[in-house]
This record gives sequence, C-alpha cells and structure tokens, in this order.
Amino acid sequence: MGEAGMSAERRILIWVAILAAIVVVLHVLSEVLLPFVVGAAVAYFLDPAAVRLERRGWSRTLATSVISAAFFLIVGAAILLLVPVLQAQIVEFATHLPGYIDRGWAVVQGALMEIQGRIAPEDFDRLRAALGSQAGGALSWLGELLKGFVSGGLALFNLLSLVFLTPLVTFYLLRDWPKVTSRIESWLPRADAKAILTVLSEIDAALAGFARGQALVCLTMGILYAAALSLAGLQFGLLVG
Repeated sequence: MGEAGMSAERRILIWVAILAAIVVVLHVLSEVLLPFVVGAAVAYFLDPAAVRLERRGWSRTLATSVISAAFFLIVGAAILLLVPVLQAQIVEFATHLPGYIDRGWAVVQGALMEIQGRIAPEDFDRLRAALGSQAGGALSWLGELLKGFVSGGLALFNLLSLVFLTPLVTFYLLRDWPKVTSRIESWLPRADAKAILTVLSEIDAALAGFARGQALVCLTMGILYAAALSLAGLQFGLLVG
C-alpha cells in the first residue's frame, strides 16, 4: 500500500513538474509562439464544425479547407472594414480627450464648491487632496494605456508571422486534430487513462460550451451596441460598442 501511495504521489509530482515546465516555456517563448497559440485556439473552436461536415460525408481535408477559408475571409473582411473606422475614432477621441478631462474636472470642482460649506474645513481639504491625487493617477494610467495600445498596435502590425503563420497553423492543426488528440491519449498512463479521459472530456465540454457561448454573446452584443449607438448619432458609437 505504501509503495502504491508513493507511486501515485510520484506520478502527480511528475505531471505537475511537466505542466510547470510547459508554462515556463510558453511564457519565455510567448512572442515566438503567438501564431501557434492563436492557431491552436482557432482550430479548437472550429473543430466541432469540421466534425459535423465529416458526419455528412466530407473528407477531413475538404472540411478543414472550407471552414478555415470561410473563417479567415470573414475575419479579414471585418478587419478591413472596421480598422479604418476605429482608427479614425480613436484619433478623434484622443484629440478631444483634454477637453473632456477639463469639463469633467469642472464638474468635480462645482460639486466640491457645493459641499464645501457642509463639512469641516480639514475634511474638505483632505477630500480635495484625495480627488486631486486620484485624478492624477487616473490620467497617468490612461496615458500609459493609450501608449501601450498604440505601441502594441504598431508591434502587432510588424508581426507578419501572425498574419501568415496563423492560417497555416490553424489549417494543419484542424485537419490533424483527431491525430493530435489520439497521440496525446497514447501518452497517458494506461492504468489511469480511462479516468483521465473521462475528466478531460467533462472539462472540455464545459470549457468549450462556456467559451464559445461567451464569444458569441460578446460578438452579438458588440455588434448590436456599435450599430445602435452609431445609428443614434453617438460620436464614438463604434468605439464604445
């Protein structure tokens, strides 16, 4: 019994060490592996569609080709249509941002003047100092956010590998997804393979349903908000949506 317990503990430690090593490698090579991670995520989300087409008699290669082409054509068309509009709205928002900040601070100052006579002078001074420090921190955070957004966008444009490699990775992973899962299953210890696969299947069903559902809800709400706010005449309707 003691040897069996030690053996089980040792197997757990080995799997934990392997997972930790994988996490460290992924973190160190995150920039290099980005197209592969994105491609794997897209293939994971598109696999059910490929399975449905296979059940209708399509070959895996044909189903993968049609699904991948349709997905990236839709994504590419959306980027070509939305990026110029979003870029224009972001530039316009950045231009008007100082005016918005001045107007917001004027509202805060007016509110402070109204409550000045209702509280003790020392409490009022502390409140005004706290608001001033919070406003400065918020402005600094907003500036860093905009700076990071711009630099990240420029870096993303320079990552041509993301544009060219992601569709290829998605295609080959989606085509060979059954082989990949079978190979991973072959690595599992035979004594615990059935239990592990049962747990992984339940996790996959829950995670896939949640992730796909959330993505669909976010996409639908984003489209509805952007369309409604733009039709209502909001200045940055698409950006807000």
